[in-house]
Amino acid sequence: MNQVSTETNNRETEIARITILPEKAVINALADMVADIAQAYGIGRKQSVNLDSVLLDIIDNIVESGFEGDRCKPINIVVSKRLHALVVAVEDKGLPFDYEKLERGDEKRFSTYLTRHYADEVHFSTLGTGGNRTEIVKNLPATDIRAVMDISEHIGHAGAAEAPHDEEINIGMLDTGKVHELVRLVYKCYGYTYANEFMYYPEQIEARLSSGVMLSGAAYNSRDEIIGHVGFIFSAPGAKVAESGEAVVDPRYRGRGIFQKIKNHLVEVVTPMNVSGIYGEAVTVHPYSQKGSIELGGRETGFLLGYSPGTVKFESISENERPRRQSVA
Repeated sequence: MNQVSTETNNRETEIARITILPEKAVINALADMVADIAQAYGIGRKQSVNLDSVLLDIIDNIVESGFEGDRCKPINIVVSKRLHALVVAVEDKGLPFDYEKLERGDEKRFSTYLTRHYADEVHFSTLGTGGNRTEIVKNLPATDIRAVMDISEHIGHAGAAEAPHDEEINIGMLDTGKVHELVRLVYKCYGYTYANEFMYYPEQIEARLSSGVMLSGAAYNSRDEIIGHVGFIFSAPGAKVAESGEAVVDPRYRGRGIFQKIKNHLVEVVTPMNVSGIYGEAVTVHPYSQKGSIELGGRETGFLLGYSPGTVKFESISENERPRRQSVA
């Protein structure tokens, strides 16, 4: 992972950078500063205190394991906004310590922080001669559509009658003013089971679109309602390889090649951008995504066995099948 630049880009904005000696009084003052920044970005006081608990534990680990108790060695703290999340990064030049032990959950206190959502993600990496970097990621407040919609909307939509076959369908890019409508479509089609969590949060989708790490194509019916979506996801703005994903098609319009049409449109959009490759992951519980990708020139390159949880439901495709873990091709 590259060190965060001091410049602002579409994906990440550096808010603060400070170098400290990890003395107890200084660390406590640092924690207060991070909590204040978190609250300034809408994170509640209790969640900010919880975030500080993770930060303090990581610094203690660095001092004890990386610095062997020496509190006279500097630590860099970088606070930034990445997409719709606050990132607190800790950089040190101490001895590499057992990150894998933390990731496996062997440190009970640390794993408890994650299971209680004190932090949404924690990433460990080495910077070569730059030392070590630990990132604590906390999502900013966002509207979870699952909390405001009734499950009956999902059940009712799944059982809705098929749309007329002669209805006009238009393919284009996603209108950013329709992000909330897209989120509602995801819920209506999948209920609580869609695999990619961010697709339930309008603010997180908007952040990806505005940053350039996601391009969204959409299908619209004759009433200008969103009935399909496919996204191209990039690891960073300007990246030359895209992941095709976030595919959703309204059950009333399935079987009409909407997935292929949206993906074709996105390929036309990214061609002038000199994108060198596109890959995708298609579940194996049904053949439609696989067929669509192959018809567009894709080649099967591997399988992730048992990757997708058996709770994911594909309305009008496999609703009556027994839930099971699903592989991805």
